Amino acid sequence: MSEMVLSHASPLYGRRSRDILLEGLPFSNSKEFLNMSFQETLETYMILGGVPEYLLKASEYTDTTNFVEKEFFDKFGYFYREPYFIISQEFRELKTYFSILNSIAFGNTKPTDIANFVGIDARKIYPYLENLIRLGFIERRVSIFGNRKRGIYLIKDPVFDFWFNFVSKYKEEIEKGVFKPRNDEMPGFFGKRFEIFVEQEIIHHLVPDFRRIGRWWHKGEEIDVLALNEEGREIAFFECKWQEVDQKRAGHILDDLKRKAALVKWHNDERSELYGIIGKKINGKEKLREMGYLVFDLEDFMSLSKFDVKG
Repeated sequence: MSEMVLSHASPLYGRRSRDILLEGLPFSNSKEFLNMSFQETLETYMILGGVPEYLLKASEYTDTTNFVEKEFFDKFGYFYREPYFIISQEFRELKTYFSILNSIAFGNTKPTDIANFVGIDARKIYPYLENLIRLGFIERRVSIFGNRKRGIYLIKDPVFDFWFNFVSKYKEEIEKGVFKPRNDEMPGFFGKRFEIFVEQEIIHHLVPDFRRIGRWWHKGEEIDVLALNEEGREIAFFECKWQEVDQKRAGHILDDLKRKAALVKWHNDERSELYGIIGKKINGKEKLREMGYLVFDLEDFMSLSKFDVKG
């Protein structure tokens, strides 16, 4: 649709004064649509994002599992063909764009790998990627201290991310009515989206003086969220876990986080370092806090007034 409206042949060509790509509502507003427990409200938000129309559909349900089974994993569900309809309205080369999104969902994040999956020359993949970025379907990410030329591509839109990881991948099983997610698939998806949620909507509440926030990766090592207070030469490292973590395991996670933090090159001789873990539920968090760690879980999020929903 956008290609048709903005093309040279369009009556509107050269006449538009402005175009706006509307973003979804943040969690603090999106939660008001839903009638679920805090955890399931957040899970639903991580699937849908903050699109009011989608949240209204989810408001018909009281739990995430039933909502997903009826609206995604059923061939008559509201979301079963939603990305297909959206892409078909925006682009003519439907097959190519679908292949690109499938490629990214399968873990291909570099342009060369995406092009090989799709079956086109690597130099020709970039216009397609730019179009998907322009409409907010995917994004290009760079490590917080990385080379700007070495970015990776990820699915940005939550519904597209969920749909291409489950509905598109298991369409045949869904059509037969026999699909059930594998044991680690849903937690894996929520783990990935939880990292994004923490980075974009939580960290600045926990460490408000740390203004620069992002992910870090280098040579196979990765830190989920890294935050900087550049004026004070302070750096905070966080690992995110969408699972219940006991105190012993949390200690191992934090020890490994310290090891990776030593690899991050930023004022290493004069910086002040903080370490934290953010999870679905962390047992023994008071003891860990006494040891100087920043430790938060969903129970703490609920105490933030702007995130106050039904427990």
